[in-house]
Amino acid sequence: MSYRSPEQYYDVGPEIGRGSFSVVHLVTDRKTGEQWAMKSLQKRYMTMQGWTNLKREIEIMLNVDHPNILRMKELFETPTEVHLIVEYMKGGELFDQIIQRGAYGEQDAIKIVKQILNGISYLHSVGVCHRDLKPENLLCSEDGRIVVADFGLAKIFGRGELLMTHCGTPNYAAPEIIRGDRIYDKAIDMWSIGVITYVLLCGFFPFYDEDDAQLKKKIKLGEFSFPSVPWDEISSEAKRFISTLLCVDPTQRYTAEQALKDPWISNTQLTNKINLRSSMEIFQNKRKEQRQNILNNSANE
Repeated sequence: MSYRSPEQYYDVGPEIGRGSFSVVHLVTDRKTGEQWAMKSLQKRYMTMQGWTNLKREIEIMLNVDHPNILRMKELFETPTEVHLIVEYMKGGELFDQIIQRGAYGEQDAIKIVKQILNGISYLHSVGVCHRDLKPENLLCSEDGRIVVADFGLAKIFGRGELLMTHCGTPNYAAPEIIRGDRIYDKAIDMWSIGVITYVLLCGFFPFYDEDDAQLKKKIKLGEFSFPSVPWDEISSEAKRFISTLLCVDPTQRYTAEQALKDPWISNTQLTNKINLRSSMEIFQNKRKEQRQNILNNSANE
């Protein structure tokens, strides 16, 4: 088998991200001068399931094309590593951008959610369920374009594959995942968008408990509320929109197409400003601390 090394075509720059089993570097195409992100995975850490997920991730990314889906340019494989060259989103994680921006309005949240919905609507239309929508998988460009990234847990349901694996991050996971349903469908992505929308408008989770069992119980029952602070300052349309996504019965939950037609998404008249800087900063710091703990535990195993 012939191997290609990315160093033959790209200048490798600084590390810009790290996951449990991967590291991301900024790279520059020597011919064009364009900047890309290179996600590198060590083969020695790859399990059989890891290889299956990676192959599916590559297949999906090479066959999708939408402005709100992270674009993959090419793939390199060496005897020890696999490298994915993907679009470099200079704005970084979406929630970090919100913190840097400071106060922002409900109209800004609508623009963000609409882009996420456009990306997910496209994925669902081509038979792909993301299955792991969460803030760190939402990246943005400097001009405000949002993309859905990280297809390591995605599944292709259009060719008859059953969605059965229990995956995803608990705080964003749908009740059918928490219940352990053997089979579920793309509606799980819509629940996750409901959680993300809620957080975008208030800076905390709709479902939260320090005790994991209690958290899962709340999710399975769909127990959440809109506390007066800050929700009294947010439109009733937004609350209704979120409620159509955080619906325990997946058959009654909005599809991506229905969500895009919702009055809240098409509202251009909202002018209220939400000061979420402090609450979002606390939220992000906790998330990053949890992520670092996971990375540290992985490194020690």
